[in-house]
Amino acid sequence: MIIEVKKDCFCEGYLHELLRYYRKGLVEKKFVTGEQFEVDKEWLNFYGSYYRVKVDGKLHDIDKSNCKIITI
Repeated sequence: MIIEVKKDCFCEGYLHELLRYYRKGLVEKKFVTGEQFEVDKEWLNFYGSYYRVKVDGKLHDIDKSNCKIITI
C-alpha cells in the first residue's frame, strides 16, 4: 500500500521520546506534505492507529489522520 502525507507531521516515535524521555542526541524525523511512502504494516494502540514506513533503512510511524491512501 502506498500512502501520501497530507499535512506536515513528525514521527510518532520521535514525539513520544521527545515528550516523555528526552535526552541529548534525539534525531528529528519530520514528514512533509506530498511525500509518498510504502507501508510496512498498520498498527494501533489505545492512543490511535498508525502506518509504519521504512525510510533510509529505519522504521517510522505516521498517524493515519495525517495520511491518505494512494494505492492498495
